[in-house]
Amino acid sequence: MKNFIRVFALAIFFLPTMVGCGDSGPTNIVENADKNALAEYERMVAEDSAAMSGAMNSEGTPAPDAPSAE
Repeated sequence: MKNFIRVFALAIFFLPTMVGCGDSGPTNIVENADKNALAEYERMVAEDSAAMSGAMNSEGTPAPDAPSAE
């Protein structure tokens, strides 16, 4: 009976890791996105990237005229 309990406990412990969530396969969230929303997102990313590169000097520290994040 002790052996059965050990095997059962191990099965209960390891079974969820072996089963998984099914075969979902790779997904592409951009595929069903609205073109205008995607363009707006890319514009915001470009603006943020430009702002971040302008706020840093060559040493990777904030430039003297850059606004502080405080």
